[in-house]
Amino acid sequence: NTLQKVANELAVQNSTNVGLREEVAERKRKLEAARKKYTQVELKLREEFANLDSMEKKTNELHNIHNEEMERLKRGQKEVADLKDLMFRHNQELFQLRTGERDLIAEIAGGQSQNKNLSLNISQLDAQVVRQQELLYNSEFQLQQLERKVARAGGDRSDEEKRLLNAKIEILATQLEDRTAE
Repeated sequence: NTLQKVANELAVQNSTNVGLREEVAERKRKLEAARKKYTQVELKLREEFANLDSMEKKTNELHNIHNEEMERLKRGQKEVADLKDLMFRHNQELFQLRTGERDLIAEIAGGQSQNKNLSLNISQLDAQVVRQQELLYNSEFQLQQLERKVARAGGDRSDEEKRLLNAKIEILATQLEDRTAE
């Protein structure tokens, strides 16, 4: 259950990282587009520089354009730095999650090994119980046999044996009476 939770968190973190990487790539594309535009504007400025009437106008316009582009460049650099920082934090978090995952995998492997050992012990104990039950059954059977022998020696007979003996007694008694009557 904990492994599943960590795996889910790892999947969420991975998808977040993919999104952040795409966002960084998109911002890099924007920065590159801004640089291209800057290059185009710079070329345009050079073309227009030739067309401007006075050197003062050219200087002021160039200075203003330069300041605007520097501001855009600073914003782009700050955005890239912020994204790098965010990506660094997410990488650290991902590293911690992977470390936790490794620990959980090791813990699970230990639990499985312990489970295997306990299952083996249970199997051995089950076999031992079966052997002991067989011995107990044999002992009880031998005890019953001995009790029957002792009872037989003491004169106890089964109902069938009593019936047969009584029948013999009657036959012998009849024979005795017949002989004594003769």
